[in-house]
Amino acid sequence: MTDRNKKLHIEGAIFDLDGTLLDSTYVWEDFGNRFFDGTGITPRPTLRDDIRSLTLRQAAEYCIKEYGINRTPEQLMDHINENLRSFYAEEVKLKKGVQAFLRFLHEKGVPMCVATATDRRLSESALERYGLLSYMSDIVTCTDTGLSKNTPAIFEYAREKMGGPSKEHTFVFEDAFHAIKTARSGGYGVVGIYDVSEERNRKEIERLSDLYIADFEGLDACFE
Repeated sequence: MTDRNKKLHIEGAIFDLDGTLLDSTYVWEDFGNRFFDGTGITPRPTLRDDIRSLTLRQAAEYCIKEYGINRTPEQLMDHINENLRSFYAEEVKLKKGVQAFLRFLHEKGVPMCVATATDRRLSESALERYGLLSYMSDIVTCTDTGLSKNTPAIFEYAREKMGGPSKEHTFVFEDAFHAIKTARSGGYGVVGIYDVSEERNRKEIERLSDLYIADFEGLDACFE
């Protein structure tokens, strides 16, 4: 489903992490249930959909409010991040073609930034493992900024961190439908990346994207 015939001018790149650069969304599919470890509480079957578009803090606050968990948001967030630390540092895999494409942008002098809901330390450990951390102007996280991907403000913040490249030629690389809608509404170019977690929204993602790709293999041919 990739249109490789388009040639797009790129001056800045904002990358999501999970499901975009990293093949990692499967590890988050039950992360909401992990909030309930040791509580004796069984969440509703709809929990994953209820918190899908929330930041980690918002999800923790939601579970505390809705289910009466006797823990602070910080305690729940720390619990999740500690459980995932070794996965990001030692196990997580890149999406196909990521290293070559990021090297291509780096050699062209295109500034890059990560915008993610994932904890900064987890993000850094995964990118450092593959030698990609130095390519990034910054890692912008929802937790650090207090911003979610339900408004374009997080992409504006990331663009500023990259030195303010032209919005018209700054592309957001995303797999999540809600974040793609936000990026498009904010006036950014969008590269939609297929991930099985968003299969049900595939047609809408493809419609909203300037490019819709299965992976990053050969993607450099689409940009100038």
